[in-house]
Amino acid sequence: MKMFHRLLFFGGGAGLVASLVFLGVTDDLQEHIPLFLGVYAVAFGFYVAGAYAVSRHIPTKTRLPFIIVVAVLARLVLIGADPSLSTDAYRYLWEGRVVVNGGNPFELAPDAPALESLRDDNFEPINHKHLATIYPPFAQSVFALAAWIHPSILTLKLFFMFFDLAAIFILAGLLRAFGRPVAQVTLYAWNPLVIFETAHSGHVDVVGLMFLLLGLYFLVRGRSRWSAVALAVSFLTKFSSVILAPFFAFNRQLAPLLVLGAVIVAVGYVPYLGAGTKLFSSLVVYGSEWHFNGPAYFALAAITGEAAARIVLAGAAIGAIFFYAKRETDPVHYAFLSLGTILLLSPTFYPWYVIWIVPFACLEQSRAWILLTATIFLSYWVWIVLAETGKWELPVGVYAIEFLPFFLLLVRDRMRP
Repeated sequence: MKMFHRLLFFGGGAGLVASLVFLGVTDDLQEHIPLFLGVYAVAFGFYVAGAYAVSRHIPTKTRLPFIIVVAVLARLVLIGADPSLSTDAYRYLWEGRVVVNGGNPFELAPDAPALESLRDDNFEPINHKHLATIYPPFAQSVFALAAWIHPSILTLKLFFMFFDLAAIFILAGLLRAFGRPVAQVTLYAWNPLVIFETAHSGHVDVVGLMFLLLGLYFLVRGRSRWSAVALAVSFLTKFSSVILAPFFAFNRQLAPLLVLGAVIVAVGYVPYLGAGTKLFSSLVVYGSEWHFNGPAYFALAAITGEAAARIVLAGAAIGAIFFYAKRETDPVHYAFLSLGTILLLSPTFYPWYVIWIVPFACLEQSRAWILLTATIFLSYWVWIVLAETGKWELPVGVYAIEFLPFFLLLVRDRMRP
């Protein structure tokens, strides 16, 4: 069996990279959704094989170097591809160029006449050109630094890859802190969703995730001040780390550090205060109008209507987070529960949002969330629906295939001793 597991381990890593090479050289994946989903399923199969084998009889000295080599190669084979299933990276690049040229992306939307001189070949793919930015100040700093070095999608993705690889090493540190096998980091390092959404589509989420993991690592190690700093930077990249605020608030030793975090966040926004009331205007639009692929929202809105569904789900999410904060003493488990709840109750649930919970699925050994990193890619079927009907919506059957296996496995795992 040792030889079998070794073959499964090395074959899984090699097969994962080979599958992603195919996706990296395929032009405009929007036009090839069935092919894309088929190849992704193959890549996920190799990932599962490798992740299963890595916990078996393979010497540690062999495992860790190969895990890292595969993780790097799997990202490199995608990093030169043009994003085609999401155009967020084009907006990141645009906003970075706006900052470099002295503009305020919170004040001026991409279609603003004052920014017309900045338009180039990367302008057309930008989404929601009428809306100012939704991305917080530290994300803007990353965009601007990449645009200053070389204004290209490749430069941005190389930056994100650095943070992604850093997240792997921080996660390995958390595994050590909890006395778990470091090779378990494979569940994140080789995960096809994390790799594709970062190296191919170029999503900034992995930057915020890295600082979230760093904040939790400091917290576990008893360095609470540095934890507050890292979590504030994570918030200034994407807002997800706000979930840790109630955990800090219910802990007498940690509660004063909320002031430190709030000061860091406030200082981060100072350069953009010229936007005035527009500072969070796009965030309001996102929270009140956008919806896509949210299972709870899809079911509830059909009964109560969209506005009522948003209110009910927001209240449920806030209530759940405060309940967890009062009950849980482990910040990692608390973050896992809170992130999972927010994702499932959110009206908008894009595939790359799952990046945030993959490290916690690794730490918690959650088979259900790992499974969802495969099935949620079916939401890209929306490109076929859009081409055929002009509507940005998913059939009921897609929701069922995406989430029913996940919920069944989630319930089964919760019932296990």
